[in-house]
Amino acid sequence: MTCHFIHVNSVIPTADYKLKLTFENGEKKIFDVRPLLSQRPWASLRDLDFFMKAKVFGCSAAWDMETDIALRLKSCMETASQKRCNNRMACPAFL
Repeated sequence: MTCHFIHVNSVIPTADYKLKLTFENGEKKIFDVRPLLSQRPWASLRDLDFFMKAKVFGCSAAWDMETDIALRLKSCMETASQKRCNNRMACPAFL
């Protein structure tokens, strides 16, 4: 997998559908997955047992070969970088 953004080094899923992410540069962010749960391909993440199986795969967080947040995470990182801030205005998924 070719990554065009900073790699995720660790992921900790929480019972309220958030991911605690640590990036390769040491930065930590919380990614709120709830806004994605009604969309394909993330609808399967509504199953909390499945959601809690999140792990680092390649450079992002993933659950299986079909369910990851790489493109969404890339978009949020680019938006936050362009706006030079890491607040909810830059990307609603980051808390």
